[in-house]
Formats: sequence, structure tokens, C-alpha cells
Amino acid sequence: MVLNRYNYQHLKLNGNINGRQFGGKINLNDENAVFDLDGSVNLNQNEEEVHFNLNVQGADLQKLHLTTDDLQIARLPIGMGLVASAKLKMDSANKMVGKATINNLILVYAGERYGVDSLFAASINETNDSKLTSSNAVIGLQFEGAVSPSGLPAELNRFINQYFQFSDSIPQLSDSELSQFNFEIQIRNHPILSKILLPLPTDFDPIFIRGDFNTLKKELKLNATMKHLMYGNIEVNDLILDVNSDSNALKYQISSSNISNPQIKVDHFLFDGKLSENTMWANVSSTDDQQHKKLLIRSQLNRDAAHYKLTLDPSNFYLMNDRW
Repeated sequence: MVLNRYNYQHLKLNGNINGRQFGGKINLNDENAVFDLDGSVNLNQNEEEVHFNLNVQGADLQKLHLTTDDLQIARLPIGMGLVASAKLKMDSANKMVGKATINNLILVYAGERYGVDSLFAASINETNDSKLTSSNAVIGLQFEGAVSPSGLPAELNRFINQYFQFSDSIPQLSDSELSQFNFEIQIRNHPILSKILLPLPTDFDPIFIRGDFNTLKKELKLNATMKHLMYGNIEVNDLILDVNSDSNALKYQISSSNISNPQIKVDHFLFDGKLSENTMWANVSSTDDQQHKKLLIRSQLNRDAAHYKLTLDPSNFYLMNDRW
């Protein structure tokens, strides 16, 4: 079998196909990829279901033409590089429910070995109570809510669209419709992130993210902090994100004590504003240590039917340390 310009050898498939259902086992014993997959799939409407257990003994992703980097899952010819399992199905409300886990991830990058015992565990939308948990060297995650994680982007888009109608095609939330969740995330500086997954050399302090969401109360609270980030030659210090809302407005703020690279430095950076009654306010500013304005741009975007109007405040407009 040829896939992505690589000819896979010693692939065995044993199973049964019945209409849109498949059940069986797949075994690959190639010199650059070894895995066993045992599972079943049902694609019949209103009966969608996926069960599988996957054991990856090893895979050379560079030789398989999946990456240009020297990256392997475990190290061939022996080792256990990834164990994953899932039992998922669609419920009567057409939402995904079930459980999924990913364990024992071992990556070898440029000859160096990195491992995570437990990468991911999820219990998804069971009895309207979704839970996601993960605690390992890369990420700590706790999520609880009466909404499926797969539906979060749509729910948040509908919520934000109440304050500023970005799209006419997004359905409106009803006053009695409840969607709520809370979560905490901690992202740690692990070599799998800083050396493998991110394209540039990276060093950062742990990132803390907390959030609460309740549609009936019209409340969205989000806070994220990071003390220090070095990404390539870009340095960011004391980064803070704050978002909060009530029935009248959704307010946001991103701040940093300084952002710099070898060519430029921005001190006391602030990007803030709010959304309310189909109007979006957005302000960008920077001051020196004596609070003298180095940069200030205040803008307002209004929507009237299908038309948008952008207005800049000429009375408070600073560029390159000077008022214009």
C-alpha cells in the first residue's frame, strides 16, 4: 500500500463490512511503522459509534514522509510508543458521548527521548455532564460543563454574537437555553512543546488559564497569565488576558509589561475594548515608565444592517511618542 509516497509493507486487515459498518483488526509490521488496531465503526445515521484500541510499538515519522524532522514515536525496532482507546457514540441529541484515553506517549526527536505517561483522559457529555481531565508533564486540564467540548466553538460564537453580530447565519440563543462550563488549564514548559511541536526555539513560564461560562446569567469570565515567554527572538513579559461579560457588554483586555525583539520594544502594552449593542470598541496603547504616551489608537466599529463603519478618535492619536 502506497500512502504519501511511502510503500507500506506487511499490512494485514481482518474484518467484516456490512453496509456502513466495519469491525475487525488491522496489523502493520513495516520496518518503519508497527501498530495494532482493534475496533469497530458504525456510520449509519442515528447509530454512529466508534470503538477502538490502538497500540503503536513504533513509527519513524520522517521516513514515512509525515514530517521533515527527525521524529519517531518510540524507537524502532522495539518499544511501546503510544496507547489509545475510545468508546464514542452519538446520543439522541446528536452529540458525541463516551470515553477516550491516550497513554504512554514516547517521542524520539533528534536522538533525544521524551515521554508522557498519561496524556489525555475524557468522559464526554454523559447525562449532560461533560468532563475532561489530564494531568501530566505537558498539560494539566480540568473541564466540567453541561455542554459537549465539541460544541464549545459554536456555543461561544452564539454568545458573542449577542453583543456584536459578526454573522447573520449564527442562530440566536434563547432566554431559557442553558449552556455552562468551567475549566482550568496549566500548560507546562515540556520539551515535547518547546523542542518538538513549536516551530521556533521556545522557553516560557507555566501558563495558567481559568474560565467560567453561563448563558442564563450572560456571564463569560476568562483569565490567562504567563510571566515570561521567549519565542525565537521575541520576548514577552507579564502577559495577562481578561475577558468578562454581563447582560450589557462583553469586555476584554490583553496587557504586557513589555514586548520586544532586537528591532523594537513596546513597554506597558495594552489592548482593550468591549462589545455592546452591535458596536465594538478597540484601543491599543503603550506608555513609558513615567506614563507618557508612546502609542495610542482608539477605534470604534459599528454595524448597521449589512454595513460596517470604522471610526478613529483623532483627539487621542499617538504614534512614535508624538501626538498626531
